[in-house]
Amino acid sequence: MPRSLLPLTLAAGVLVAQQVAAKATRDALFLSRFDVSALPVAMVVSALLSLAAVFAFARAMTRYSPARVVPGVLLASAVLMLGVWGLGRALPHWGAAALYLHVGVFGATLVSGFWALLAERFDPRTARQAMAPVGTGANVGAVVGGAFALLMSRRIQIPTMLPLLALLHAVCWWLLRRQPAGAGVAETQHAPSPAGLRVLGDTPYLRHLALVIALGAFAQALLDYVLGAAATARYAAGSGLMTFFAAFHTSVSVAALVVQATASRLSLERLGLAGTAAAHPAAVIVGAAAALASPRLWSAALLRGLEAVMRNSLFRSGYELFYTPLPAHKTRPTKALVDVGCDRLGTVAGSLLVLGVIAALPSPRVALVALAGASAVAMLALLPRLHAGYVSALAESLRSGAVRLDSADTLDATTRWTLAETKVALDRHALLREIETLRAAGRSATEAAPSIGAEAREAEGARAGRDPRLAAIEDLRSAEPHRQRRALSAPPDPQLVGWVLPLLAREDHFADALRYLRACAPRAVGQLVDALLDPAQDPAVRRRVARVLRGVPGPRTVEGLLHGLGDPLFEVRQQCGHALLRLSERDPGLALPRDQVFAAAMAEMEHGRGEADRGLEHVFTLLSLVLEREPVQLARRALQGQDAGLRGTALEYLENVLPESLRQRLGPLIGQGPLPAPSRPADEVRDELLRSRASWTLPRELSRER
Repeated sequence: MPRSLLPLTLAAGVLVAQQVAAKATRDALFLSRFDVSALPVAMVVSALLSLAAVFAFARAMTRYSPARVVPGVLLASAVLMLGVWGLGRALPHWGAAALYLHVGVFGATLVSGFWALLAERFDPRTARQAMAPVGTGANVGAVVGGAFALLMSRRIQIPTMLPLLALLHAVCWWLLRRQPAGAGVAETQHAPSPAGLRVLGDTPYLRHLALVIALGAFAQALLDYVLGAAATARYAAGSGLMTFFAAFHTSVSVAALVVQATASRLSLERLGLAGTAAAHPAAVIVGAAAALASPRLWSAALLRGLEAVMRNSLFRSGYELFYTPLPAHKTRPTKALVDVGCDRLGTVAGSLLVLGVIAALPSPRVALVALAGASAVAMLALLPRLHAGYVSALAESLRSGAVRLDSADTLDATTRWTLAETKVALDRHALLREIETLRAAGRSATEAAPSIGAEAREAEGARAGRDPRLAAIEDLRSAEPHRQRRALSAPPDPQLVGWVLPLLAREDHFADALRYLRACAPRAVGQLVDALLDPAQDPAVRRRVARVLRGVPGPRTVEGLLHGLGDPLFEVRQQCGHALLRLSERDPGLALPRDQVFAAAMAEMEHGRGEADRGLEHVFTLLSLVLEREPVQLARRALQGQDAGLRGTALEYLENVLPESLRQRLGPLIGQGPLPAPSRPADEVRDELLRSRASWTLPRELSRER
């Protein structure tokens, strides 16, 4: 683990350890001072206060950076915890109530803010690398926090835990203050984001996500009361309750860590996001059945434990990825509202229902467990909608460029399929049809024969003993999709490239044809380049041939793609630029002719060919072929943003690196006059641009896949 991540990893562990120990202390102290019937009232008041706090927190996170907000809130929490301790020494009942409210207001809010801080402290690639060690630190912290509470429960009085909890938040604040702004991040003022509630109202996908969170919190509120009532009926107030809750939270933390480490990745790969998230409601349903069959403390602990383990492991793994398709201007004002606000709304609803059931029924346990199970069923019913919304939102974001993904960045099956869908320009229904067709193609000839029909079986018989290449040509020329697909699934033959090329224009065969041609490409570069540059070819074939060539490094490929930069069709020029960019990324030593690339960029700007935005994207793609790639791409992002300071830095950088002729043309294209001569050294401006990158919202990507 890099040394720069050590303070953040330790901070994550300390923060989560404090939260787990605080929950055990809160539950034990409250139930020692109050009857269990007061628990729903405390949950309602705590949730309402937390709801008000999360609106203020979300506003602060939008206006200021998480790096400024989170440490300040941590320090305030530590000071207030000491105040709660002092109140409890004078007025024990008031101190217990104040602790319950304090943990409810600060617990989940600080955890949500910490992950936002982590995400914004690094550029996206570094952030992905940082998530694993920091997440491990958080999981280990949960175990340590539970064990710490269990150990202290046997050595000190419950109220004495409060200054120790305050100390943990102070340590977390100190660790975050030690972490440098680092990773090239510079804080800047962001353009105002839309109000979170307005974004929620305008985005059905986010509303479904919020409803799933609220239903989960609703079930959790019911189960908290069931567990609390069972525990108080079994153990005396004081250290007995503290030991029970500490042992419970420790066991949950250990189990969540094990499940996260062993099953999370496999579940995401096999089941996708919705299937992984479904583990949480499914566990509640199973646990509810056990609790109804045997109404004892062990079954209540099992039910609440299963809910907590799955929520903190598999559900959390899938849930966080549901935000992938959303641009930053939607996630910033809404994530805390969904994560914490909707959670608190569900808690309020569940607690009010508990109060009603307690008043109406002498033995409320069965009804509450059944209602928790019903809430889990409702969550399961919502997850298919959430899955469909995710696929639709991610595909749209990939097409528009709001999100850029690569197969190396994707873990879960859902995102991989959606990424494949977008790259071949298929809608969701076409993708599902393609999947079903592929499954059918994998069956044996005997199983497939009844669906092919008698005529097809006769054709199969006639094929026996014939030249396989001639048979493949007949299949490729056939109008029957299953025969064409059969030929494309055979071992690649470079002599069939000419027969496969037309299938690139077919949306139902594009994926198979692309895979086949890429396998043949190293021995068929000449045929592919000829097809790319042949104006008589279908335009869809020509632009997609460029996608085949980007996986074939070599001088002939580069020469053909450079010629393609002058093609009359914008889509062909654009895909040739993307292909050259991919080749240069794979081979950093690849030297492209600067004059020829600058001439192609000049031609795009001079004639204004292609759509305005896409044409400008293509210009910057070309510039990044022969200039330092990262600053050029960052300059493009800054020019699309609203921050005047960053835009000025980007313009100054371009003034330094572009030839005079390009400077004169680029200025009017981006709404400026001709760019003046540089006033500062290029290295100084480049470094300033790199330091500013992580404070931007991600605009449309430079390379759009079609």
